[in-house]
Amino acid sequence: MNADNKKKWAIIKSFGRDHKFVFMFTIINGMIANVLVVLIPVSLGKYFDFLFGFQSHRAAFLDLLPFSFWSTIQQYLLFLLVLILLKMIFQYFQRFQMAFLGEKFIKELREQLFQQQLKIQAVVYDDFGTGRYLLRHSGDLKSIQNYFTRGIIRFSTDIFLLLVAFGFLLWLNKIIFFIIVGGFILTVLCIFFLNKILFKISVNQRNTRSGLLSFVNRQLQATKTIKVFNKDVTEIGKYDKRSSRLFDVSVRFQNIYNLIYVSVPTFLYVILVIVLYYIYNLKQQGSILFETSEML
Repeated sequence: MNADNKKKWAIIKSFGRDHKFVFMFTIINGMIANVLVVLIPVSLGKYFDFLFGFQSHRAAFLDLLPFSFWSTIQQYLLFLLVLILLKMIFQYFQRFQMAFLGEKFIKELREQLFQQQLKIQAVVYDDFGTGRYLLRHSGDLKSIQNYFTRGIIRFSTDIFLLLVAFGFLLWLNKIIFFIIVGGFILTVLCIFFLNKILFKISVNQRNTRSGLLSFVNRQLQATKTIKVFNKDVTEIGKYDKRSSRLFDVSVRFQNIYNLIYVSVPTFLYVILVIVLYYIYNLKQQGSILFETSEML
């Protein structure tokens, strides 16, 4: 771990310690909301049990709960409605608290950033302009906020959801569990390496954009000088070169970003095809491990 990463995690850990109760409340809310997200579709098997007289394997998952409110369709529908309302409440608190922590984190970071920028020698701003430093308060801080809320907080709660889902798959069928887990690990590795490439390009893109903004800031401050010496064409040419570099970097960024965006669902559908092919082979061999109702 390099010095920059150590400093980054030191800032995040310090913030986490200062707001540990809100942090824990957000994570717990997210975990409960994720359980409800899984429980609602899983519980639908109970409805088909009542309606068609099935004994679905998925609905049997509800029997693991220490209570039962679904001896009839009417009672089950009421139970489902309560689940939906609870999901809404917990998801609201999860999203609000996650956004609150993100705004709080950026507020503290923004204030530290301004303090550090005031310590920079004035000659640095005279030589390089203020554009690149102004950009730190807008796009860069927004990217950090997204990383903190989506990359750290949401990831922490999503890990719990994945463990619940994997546990259910293991209980349902071990072979399918290993197929999906193997596919998931392969997907994560591929996305990880693509994200490393994307990160390098995004840093280059931000630096190029801030350099362009700094150039515009300096040239606009020197407008009179440019007009006196008739340097309009020269400065426009310099700007166009910088703009072209930003365009090239942005195109590379969009190339990798959209590759990642389409790769995730593609990998998931490929895993689904493999699972469906496995089930088809079991049926063809006459060794199907599921009853027809259990497939629901």
